Amino acid sequence: MPNQGLDRGHTANLAANQVHDNLTVIGLGASYNISIGGAPAIAHVIGPGDADVYPINNAIVSITNTTPLAGLPNMRISW
Repeated sequence: MPNQGLDRGHTANLAANQVHDNLTVIGLGASYNISIGGAPAIAHVIGPGDADVYPINNAIVSITNTTPLAGLPNMRISW
């Protein structure tokens, strides 16, 4: 299962069939936008130590860490 940091202000675009089941967003106090299957992006905030799980099921995904740029890394994604 890939597990990577998503730096502040950066976007991860995951192609169709790249996330077979679920995408997990692990937060350290981060705001982010996520779009699944080409739908409009929806804003979320994740608290320190929390995890949001999205059923992706082979759809395309775009996730952007919208936390202000100054500061330590604060988000990881895994799938």
